[in-house]
Amino acid sequence: MELTIKIDNRSKKAKVFLKYLTEMAEIEDFITIEKKKKKKKHRKIKKTKLNGIDAKEVKKQEILEGIKQALHEVKLEKQGKIKLKTARELLDEL
Repeated sequence: MELTIKIDNRSKKAKVFLKYLTEMAEIEDFITIEKKKKKKKHRKIKKTKLNGIDAKEVKKQEILEGIKQALHEVKLEKQGKIKLKTARELLDEL
């Protein structure tokens, strides 16, 4: 006879039960335990190329350029060369 038990070992009770079964398997020779890990579902990422450049790389470059631009504007604002809007002023425009 073969018995299959599926245990989701995220709960404390399940972990205790699994430990008990493992200990029983060590004592009794008629019990065998096979542990199987769940297969992770991988999302397929659609890769696109833009002029031979990976689209993911393009987004990364755009983000980095935006951060550099923002830091440059903060530097200019600290030097008193430009005046930046506050978050409140931006929200008021909306």
